[in-house]
Parts: sequence; C-alpha cells; structure tokens
Amino acid sequence: FAFQPTLNIIYGIIILLLAINIIGLISSLKTHQSLIKNNLFYFILYLCALEIAPYIILYKVFVSK
Repeated sequence: FAFQPTLNIIYGIIILLLAINIIGLISSLKTHQSLIKNNLFYFILYLCALEIAPYIILYKVFVSK
C-alpha cells in the first residue's frame, strides 16, 4: 500500500514544522535572555547565518521551479 499525500497534507506538515521551529526559538529566547542581551550582535549574526538563511534558500529553490 502506498500513501498518496494531498496538497493539504503537505501544507499541514510544513506549517507544523514551522510552528515547532518557532516555539523552540521562543523558548530558547526566554531561557537564555540575559546571555542574549549581553551578546546581541553575535545573536543576530547567528540568526541570520543559521536560522533565516536556510529558509530563504529553500524558498528560492521551490519558487524558481
């Protein structure tokens, strides 16, 4: 038997993964808030390099096709 995913299921999985990522980011921010305040520049650099850039690259890959 093979499972045939519909477009709604694919969108649901993407939304679920994004929600899990956002919840993890928010909980991490709350946990390490004092450390982030002391090193704000490095935190922004981390977000741009490792958190936001992969989403931008994936977006460009999917939109260009």
